[in-house]
Amino acid sequence: MNTKTQQAISNYINSKKELSFDGIDRSKVYNSVIAFIEKGGNPRTYTEEIMQFTGYEYDLCNDILLNSLKKYQAITTKEKMIAAGILAFEWSDSGDKRVCSYCSQRNGKVYFFSDNPVFPGELEGCRCIAYALDEFELADYLNKSI
Repeated sequence: MNTKTQQAISNYINSKKELSFDGIDRSKVYNSVIAFIEKGGNPRTYTEEIMQFTGYEYDLCNDILLNSLKKYQAITTKEKMIAAGILAFEWSDSGDKRVCSYCSQRNGKVYFFSDNPVFPGELEGCRCIAYALDEFELADYLNKSI
C-alpha cells in the first residue's frame, strides 16, 4: 500500500469525531484497518478488535472498517485506471433508494481524471463504482456532447 493511500485512510480515521475522545488510541484503529486491508480475513474479527479499542458498538466499528476498505478500493482503482491510460470514467450509483443525492446527481455522467474529480467510493458510505471509458467510448461520448 502506498503512502498516499495510507494517508487517506489515516485522514479518514482521524476525521471520525467518535474517535477523538480521550482514551481512544486511533493508531490502534488504524493498524486494525490496515491489517484487514493487507491480510484480508473475516471483517468481524477486525470489527471486534476495533470494538475493544474504542468501546463502541459493533455497527459503528464495522462502518469505520468497511468505509476505510471502500476508500482504499476507490483510490487503488483510480490509480490503476490512470496508470492504464484511462482518461475518463462514467459514474454509476448502486441504483437503489439508499443512494445519496450527491451520487444520484452524478449517475451516468462522465468525469475526466485531469479535472481531479471525486472518485466513486471515496466518500463515506459511497457504494458507487466507476466505469472506465476506453478511447472509443470516450470518443463516442465527446461526439455526442458536441
